[in-house]
Amino acid sequence: MHARDVAGWERALAILDIIPSAALYKLSKLKVLIKIGNTTIDVAKYARGARSVIGSASRAGWQFVVNSATDNRILDNVGTEIAKIINNVVTLKYAYFGGDIVAHQSKTTTLLGRFDVPNQGGTSKIIETDLYKVGANPGGFNVLKDSRIDDLINAGDIEGAWALNKDWLESAAKRGDVIKVVSDPLTGTNVFRDLTGVPSSVFDNPSNLADYLKNLPADKVDDLTFYGREIKWLSEKNYLINPSDYNFAK
Repeated sequence: MHARDVAGWERALAILDIIPSAALYKLSKLKVLIKIGNTTIDVAKYARGARSVIGSASRAGWQFVVNSATDNRILDNVGTEIAKIINNVVTLKYAYFGGDIVAHQSKTTTLLGRFDVPNQGGTSKIIETDLYKVGANPGGFNVLKDSRIDDLINAGDIEGAWALNKDWLESAAKRGDVIKVVSDPLTGTNVFRDLTGVPSSVFDNPSNLADYLKNLPADKVDDLTFYGREIKWLSEKNYLINPSDYNFAK
């Protein structure tokens, strides 16, 4: 069933959006019901992140398929599944490094990576889904998209562009976001634009990479991609990539 054809979805979500979270928590018996075919959905039971994704899917014109009250799928215009909400957990389909991306249920999940690398995906693939926000998004995804950064890069002001990027990343760290990589950090060309002089052993494991970036000579910083700068900044704050889930942790 197409999201635009589901009568009541947007009205139901709007009702919940104007109720403060603390009040909503207290209203444990609140029900906001809509009926889809033979299935009755209590929208009030959807977590904040799930509601946000449903709203984004509706605005983007994606198809919203209700298999059951706890199993919902989001399809693009050609019917390909791009996300699912199972038991209030949002999962984005991602066919590249790390595979499908699961959102933390109560924290914002911030995604880092190259923007777009042929056959390797990148944050552009997340942006294409429209199922994200820039900034705090508990239960959902935070991806950087800022036209000011593009303008500064095009004007040759790399440091100005990086300052905006760093502010976004620092805000994510201060919030205590789950910070996940969607591009392989142990692929040298994802981290450096120029690998001249960089030992191959740097990319043997996340610890080697973090140690190298912490002590990177100043004249080599310009050779980093913005993704490399993000990894460097987090490494300097004693974050390290966990290879089991591709999240940064202290």
